[in-house]
Amino acid sequence: RAQDVHALFRYRATLSHQMTHCLVGFIPEASTTAEKCDETIKAKKTVGVLHGIPISIKESIEVKGHACTIGLASRCAQMAEEDSAVVAAVKLAGGVPFCRTNIPQTNLSYGCSNPIFGETVNPYDARRTSGGSSGGEAAL
Repeated sequence: RAQDVHALFRYRATLSHQMTHCLVGFIPEASTTAEKCDETIKAKKTVGVLHGIPISIKESIEVKGHACTIGLASRCAQMAEEDSAVVAAVKLAGGVPFCRTNIPQTNLSYGCSNPIFGETVNPYDARRTSGGSSGGEAAL
């Protein structure tokens, strides 16, 4: 069931976040999306090739109803009015965007830190960086 897979991914992401600070938040509508995937499968259909698979989204990629700050405080109140093309494609293919991951400010750094969400560290050695523009994704 997609709902069970979503719950497991969310649990594991929470554990990873406790060690690395890789998340900026969960996408609340993910559980509803997973539930719809389960209803579709009961009707012997699928949504697409990613049917029910949880997908993490970098904070710099717009998700409808969520701020896309790119680590800038001036963008905290600016909510995306629609999904970016990549998020729309993931949803069309049946994927379930479930969390958003940390990035360096404006995606321009070898490390992964910004003044809004803080620093993401390497899961194998907290004294090291998790990487640059996809540091939250890497740590997850």
